[in-house]
Formats: sequence, C-alpha cells, structure tokens
Amino acid sequence: MYACSSDSLALIRETIEKEKLNRVVVASCTPRTHEPIFQDTLAEGGLNPFLFEMANIRDQCSWVHARWPEGATEKAKDLVRMAVARARLLEPLYKVDVPLTHAALVIGGGVAGMTAALALGQMGHEVHLVERSARLGGRVLELDRTLRGSDPKEHVRALEEKLIDNPNVHIHLEAELVDFQGFIGNFSSVLREADGKRTAIDHGVVIVATGAQEWRPELYGLGSGQKVITQMDLERLLANDDASLSEAKAVGMILCAGSLDQNKPYCSRTCCAQAIKNAIRLKEANPRRAVYVWYKDVRTFGLSEEYYTKARELGVIFTRYENGSEPRVSANGALSVSFREPALRRQMTVPLDLLVLATPTVPNDGNEELSKLLKVPLTADGFFLEAHVKLRPVDFASEGIFLCGSAHYPKSIDESISQAYAAAARAGAVLAKSGLKAGGVVAEVDEEKCAACLTCVRVCPYQVPRIDAATKKAHIEPAACQGCGVCTAECPAKAITLHHYTDAQIFAKEEALNPASPHSFVSLAAQEVQP
Repeated sequence: MYACSSDSLALIRETIEKEKLNRVVVASCTPRTHEPIFQDTLAEGGLNPFLFEMANIRDQCSWVHARWPEGATEKAKDLVRMAVARARLLEPLYKVDVPLTHAALVIGGGVAGMTAALALGQMGHEVHLVERSARLGGRVLELDRTLRGSDPKEHVRALEEKLIDNPNVHIHLEAELVDFQGFIGNFSSVLREADGKRTAIDHGVVIVATGAQEWRPELYGLGSGQKVITQMDLERLLANDDASLSEAKAVGMILCAGSLDQNKPYCSRTCCAQAIKNAIRLKEANPRRAVYVWYKDVRTFGLSEEYYTKARELGVIFTRYENGSEPRVSANGALSVSFREPALRRQMTVPLDLLVLATPTVPNDGNEELSKLLKVPLTADGFFLEAHVKLRPVDFASEGIFLCGSAHYPKSIDESISQAYAAAARAGAVLAKSGLKAGGVVAEVDEEKCAACLTCVRVCPYQVPRIDAATKKAHIEPAACQGCGVCTAECPAKAITLHHYTDAQIFAKEEALNPASPHSFVSLAAQEVQP
C-alpha cells in the first residue's frame, strides 16, 4: 500500500488523533510532489502541517541503488534516522492573511495574450492587456492561412471583438511596462502609454505573453536581392497574389537556415509545417512548377505529417543535408543552389527563380529587459523559463507570474492558445480567492545582528530583501520570499534564519548520520569501492 493512498492518509489522520502525535515522519517518495498531500492530512488531523518530515527512500535509495539492495536498505535506515532527528526540532509555523488585488496584467497582445485576457475577463476578473504595437494580433496577422487552410486573421478579429465588448478587459495599445513592484496578490505596475502618459495599475497576477520574432540572418544571400526571401515574406506574396510568383517556375526552400547548429541549437517547431504549407500552395497554383526542399530533419508534428505526405505526392522534391554540408547558393547573375544528393552520392546544381529560407524563431528583443523588471529567468536561448516543465509548466518560480505562447518557446497557434488557457486557469485560481496566506518556510532577519551589508540584497535570485528606510536594516517580505535559503547561507553575520530549515535542524540530521558505524551506508559504500 502506498503511503499517499486514501487508506494510508486516513490511517495517518486517525493515528494522529488517537495517539495525540506531535510529529509525523513518512518514509516514501519525494517531498517535491507529495509533501503538500501529507501536510494537508496533518492539518485535517489537528496537527500543524509544518510538524512533518519526509525521508525520500524511493528516489534516493531503491531507484538509484536497485542493484545493491543491502546498501539501499542501510541508506534508507540512515535517511529515516536523520528525518526523525530533524523532526524532533521542528516548530509549528503559521501563515498570515494577505489582501488580494482582484485584477490581472497580461503583457503581450498576440493570440496567446488575447486568449488569456479574454478567458480571465469571461471569468469576471478585471484585466489589463498591454501591447507595445499599435494593434492586437501579433505575428498571426502576417500569416495568410494555416496548414489546414483556415484564415488565422479571422480568429484574431473575433478575439478582438470579444475583448472590446467585455467590460472587464482594458486594452492598452502602444504601451509598455516601465516599472514593476510587489508580490503575488499585490503587484504594482507602471505603464508608459502612447502619449507619454504614465499609468499606475494594481493587480494580483501577471501573464507574460510577449511572443517571439522571425530571425533574418545574413545567410544564403538573404537581404541582397528580391530572389532570396524568408517564409514570412512568401506568406505576404501568396496573400497578395503577387505577380512575381507566377513567373517563378522553379522555387527552392532551405529549412533550418541558421538553426539546429551551434549558434541556435533548438528547433523552432513551426518552420517545417509552414514551409510544407507554402510548398503545397505553390504546387497547387502551378503543378508544373518545380519545388525543391532541402532539410536537416522534417519535423511535422502530429497530424501535420499528412501534409508532408501530400507535398511528396504533389511532386515536391525533398533532399536531406547535414551540418557541414549545407547547400551553397550562387546569386551572381542567375540564382542557383549546389548541393550533394545523398542517394546519388554526387554534387548537383539546380537553377532557381526564387529561394525561400525557413529561418528560426528567436526571442523578442525586449525579453532580457522584461525579465529583469519582473525578476523572472530566461533560458540560455533567451526565452522565458518556466518553474518546472512537468509540475508547473506555465508558472514562473516567482509566485503569481505566469507565461504562455511563443515567449516561452516557439510553438504553433493551437499550442499557444492551449497554453494561454492553462495560464489563465492558473491565474484565475489565484484571483478567485478572497485573500492569500503568507509565511511558513520563509526567511526572517534578526535586526540586532544585521549590519545592512547588502549581501542578501545582492544574492537573492528573486530580489526580495531590501533595506528598510526607517530601521536601516534588511527586511524580507514574507509574502514575496520563496524560501530558497540563499540569503541565509550567504549572510556573513548569520542574521537571517530560514524557518523550517534552521541550523539546529540541519545539524541534527548530520549528527544522526554517523559514518563511524560499521553498518552505516557511508561505511558500506567505502567497502564497496575498495579493490
């Protein structure tokens, strides 16, 4: 029987009440996913939820030492012994009520931001939708049609009408965020409007949906003339039924132009589908037109694979290439592409009338500045980083701030909309509450020891500590503190205590792990590595 099963939880609750327990230790799996479940059980049994400790004997013993059961068992004993030692020193912690501002700030007016704002507005929450350009819709407005043939601009227009008609939604065009302060439930932002006016907004949650942009690298002659363009350029030509397309009897497409290499190792996920969509349209408009596609790897996810098959059936010629053997473009006079045909194992040259590059999707230019303003992290590629890819996929590590759309990572319109609904649901769950609780596992400053050295201010990844103007001492707002403990470890005066992880509690675990014992895991491990 699992410790987290309904029967086990009921047994724990009954035992607390019957035996008048004052501490509970559970030896099972990881506290990262299951600690809240057991803490709720303690609360139901009348015990403070912070008088609880877990020993992770699944992940740290049975899983990692599956081929060494003797060592795994001894290590499990050590972990349980350490958990009991710490549990003896646990103290009850309490959370205090914090007021909640029932409003949301959505940054970005693309399809993801519009969807999230509308969803929150339909829930009955006040929403401020901020877009730095002069109109809503984002990059979707540049698309003529989707892979399945629908017009995405129609969807944007329908969203815009609903947003305008919803009295809960306030749209700020040609505006951008210039100041941001506060914590979950109590954020305060300043917007710079189109006329230069600054507008202050109080809100309880934030959704980041700033989107991404097309990269236009100086590759394959892009920018040197009208014969080398990007897929987005081709979208505009197709939408306008440009006469130059009817004159193009041979069209080439190079996928992954500037991506899936050392500079940009990630896949933009939508380029292949967009290229195949446009290749099909070119072939359907003129079946006698030659269309060539050079690719590193065709990635048409899900049912989009059907369109890849359709393109081949229409006569689109696909040729694979690898890093180091990219096609070579000659634009001096007549346009042509030279490449190595892997099946024939020979070098070939194809004359073209038009060359289209599928360039990667890259982060917006303002991501770094916005990340510093909101105090949220970016990935190595410059996109916004979620708190946990599985457990908190639309949350930032900072409570109350969520993300969706291509600001998170390149994704399709459908995926952006789905993620926008997820972010709106997470934000709506916060706004639906009458108030919030703050406290628990948070850091606290002992003002008598504090020297105002600014160490905590510098090292906090969430920029929570500040120097109080009245006391001239460091102050940590309990509602904003994430309980990471960095400031506690770095404080040279030992003036900061992280509740629930005090020095005494940590030292108790160390003392319980006695390496001198011949039966301890440490001793057994030492014997195992001896020749």
